Parts: sequence; structure tokens; C-alpha cells
Amino acid sequence: MLKMTTKLFKLFGCMLILALFSACNIINPDEEIPSFVEFESFDLLTKVGEGSNAERITEGWIYINNDLLGAFSANRPFPVLASGETEIVVDPGIHENGIGSATELYPFYTRFTTTVDLVEGEVTKISPIFEYRDRLTFVFVDEFTDNTIFTNDLDNNEETGIEITFEDAFEGSSGLIELTEDNPTAIIGSAFAYELPTTSLQAVFLEMNYKNEVDINVGLIGFNEFGEEARFPTNRVITPKAEWNKIYLNFDEDLNATFLDFYQFYFVMTLPEGQESAKVLFDNFKLIHFNQ
Repeated sequence: MLKMTTKLFKLFGCMLILALFSACNIINPDEEIPSFVEFESFDLLTKVGEGSNAERITEGWIYINNDLLGAFSANRPFPVLASGETEIVVDPGIHENGIGSATELYPFYTRFTTTVDLVEGEVTKISPIFEYRDRLTFVFVDEFTDNTIFTNDLDNNEETGIEITFEDAFEGSSGLIELTEDNPTAIIGSAFAYELPTTSLQAVFLEMNYKNEVDINVGLIGFNEFGEEARFPTNRVITPKAEWNKIYLNFDEDLNATFLDFYQFYFVMTLPEGQESAKVLFDNFKLIHFNQ
């Protein structure tokens, strides 16, 4: 009888262990092994009339089989719960107005689509290439080759105008403004006024490359149908950068708020007290909006 009881006890114990093991599997099922994707780089392909292919795409908004996964920067692998042949779509993200926390999709670049073979536990690297969309108006493209459209001397000081320089240029030649203690302020504007969309449904961006030792304050000069003008500071301040950088300035809200007939752009640069001199370099201005 004792042997029978012992056998039953052992059998019950085994059944209990098996039950517990099965329960653990239900509570903690085998985890799916992810694949990984990494952006090696972001590139821009331009056509004639679209200017430089310089870009500052900071993130790629990625869709896996039509599902949005998130926004990721280059050279940082991220997990994907998919494997095998997979469609990947990437939208280009920028720091709008140069604000790091304001990551937005850039409306003027196309999306990138590819199909890859994802392998669990392995990294698949892709390099999205974007282009400018169709139906865009390039109001102006200023590459500072022989001259510039920013010749409106709003401070009435010929010593603080833009010069074309090859020294420390971004691409071939660039625009240069030099500030000194004798000439501490420069205010320059575009030579022409442009008719721009003033509805909230129309995106208007000014792209530019720059390298600056002082703040650059950006403003608008608006004109009504009678030619009367008004200046509008836009609170866009481009802080100093020791290396060449690119910024995408969005003027939707400014144009929608002022609602005038024509606009010029202007920049204000002032030498800080105690600083003896400063240089500001510009390149690749592009003013762009969708066709009206």
C-alpha cells in the first residue's frame, strides 16, 4: 500500500510539474525574433532648375507593409517584427525652422519605396533617395555663382552688402557678409517682391545653407496693391554654426497672418558688443511652394 501511495505521489508530482511548465509557456510564450533595419544615409536627387542636391533630412518615417513604425535617424538599427519579402516606404523628416524638437515631414520631397528580404536577427541597410515632387514652383534658386538676388541694401551701408567668395565656400562660391566694429549691422533684402500663397493650405518654404558667427534674424516685407509696405519680423532666428548647415524655414503662418499681395525677404545681423568682427556665409537659397 505504501509503494502504491509513493507511486501515486510521484505521478501527481510529475503531472504538477508538467502543468506548471505548460502554464509558464502560456504566460511567457516564445518571443518573436525581430529583424533589423538601418538607414545608411539619406540623399536628394535634383533635376535641372532645382538647384543643389544638398539636404538635411534628419529622420526617415518608415512604413512596414503599410503600417507606420516610427521615425528613425541614420546609422541606428531599429527592430522590425517582420521577415521575408517586405515592402518598405520612407517619408523624409526635417527639423522645421531648425528646431530639433520640431521633426516634420517635408512636403516637397517624394517618398522612397523599396522591397527587401528581411532576416530575423540580422540588419538590413537601406539608403533612401528622395526627389522634389512634381507641381512645385521654384520662385527663385540663388546659388551665388556670379551674383545674388539679395542686393537690397536696407541699412544704406555699402560696406555690409553680400560679396561672392570662393574662400570657405559651400559649393564653388558662396555669399559673404562681414561685420566689423565700424560696420556692426547688416540688413539685406531680396531685390524683388514675389506673389506668394497666403492660405493655410499652401506650404511656402525658404531653404538655405549657411555658416554664421552671429545670429541671423529673418523677416518679411509685405506690399499691398498700392505698393505700401510693412515689415514683419518672423521670430525666425538662425543661431551661429561653426560648420555649414542647412535649414528649412516655413512661412505658412506668417503669410496667412499678413495676407498681402507681394513679399520680400530680409535678414538682420548685428555684431554682439565686445566682438570685434564676424562672418556670415550663405548658399543655395530656394523659395518653393506648390503650384497654385
